[in-house]
Order: sequence, then C-alpha cells, then structure tokens
Amino acid sequence: LSADAAAATLILADSAATHALWPHAFALELTVTVGGPTLALRLDVVNPGDAAIEFTAALHTYLRVEQVSRVAVRGLEGARYRDAAAGNVERVQDEHELRITGEVDRVYLGAPDRVEVSEPGRTTVVEKRGFADSVVWNPGPVRGAALADIEPGGATRMLCVEAAAVGAPVRLAPGARWSGTQILTARRGA
Repeated sequence: LSADAAAATLILADSAATHALWPHAFALELTVTVGGPTLALRLDVVNPGDAAIEFTAALHTYLRVEQVSRVAVRGLEGARYRDAAAGNVERVQDEHELRITGEVDRVYLGAPDRVEVSEPGRTTVVEKRGFADSVVWNPGPVRGAALADIEPGGATRMLCVEAAAVGAPVRLAPGARWSGTQILTARRGA
C-alpha cells in the first residue's frame, strides 16, 4: 500500500448479547486499509477463552461491475469447488475463465491466493492470505429479483469474489490467534 494509506480498525468482543448467538469467548478485529488503487481487509480472531473454538469466516466483497455477463474471473482453472446453485455437488473448474451466465454460488476449496476479475477497461486483482477458500457468488436475475437487499436489476451489476474459510472450520486453541487478509487492487485495462 502507498505511504499515504489510511486505516481503521473495528473491534468486537464477546458479550452477553453475542453469547445468545454463539456461546464462546472471542475477540475480533477488522482492519480496513485504503491507499491508492488498493483496499486491504484483515480479519484477526483471538480465542481468549479456556476451550478451543471453531468458526468459519468470509469477507463478503460485493464488486460493482458494469455488466456481469461481460466479466471473466481468471485464476481458478483446476480448482475444486462446491456448487451450491446445483445442489452442493463438487466439481473442478475446467475453463480458463469463469463467465457468469446465470446464478453462481461456488465455494472454491483450497483456492488459489490470487484471481483477477476482468471486464472491458478494468481489472480487479483479488488476493488472499490466511483464508483457504474463495467464494464466487451472483444470484442471477431470477433469484436476484427476489432479494430485498439488491436493487431491481442489481444482480447484473455485481459479483462477489471473497476470501473465505468455510470448507473446513478454523480451529483455535485457547489463547491462539488467526489472521486472514484480502487485498483488492484496481487496474485500468482488461
């Protein structure tokens, strides 16, 4: 990141309210750093308790695109994925580029640490560290129209490509810390 980057850290620790949802001691920090063409998100999880905990996590990155049907996701060739849009069957990404032609809901297990989301005139490089998996999601026009948090026609202008730890939960021993980072870098040109 550039020398003039700005950062903010958000902190959440367990409380009576969180124990109603998840009965474990924890501390989370989400650090967001912005500088030049780069946005970095770092999630730190600490287990301050006296018993091991297990959790899953994903950084839900909704990328704004001009037209999702013109996007090519590169870097996933050969990766194994679980296809939730097709009943959670496991497959392998055979194509060099993933093209979005309808609903896509995939967890790439043990995914590559770098992929590119390219569309005419620009590319977003998505890198991850610490996260084993990646999620690629677009609800498609039919399901997207039924989702209250997506504007009418919005599914045609968005794509989630997010760092995740969902294939196998992260296990943290008492006193242990886990970190995962996702870095998004915008580039002109495809």
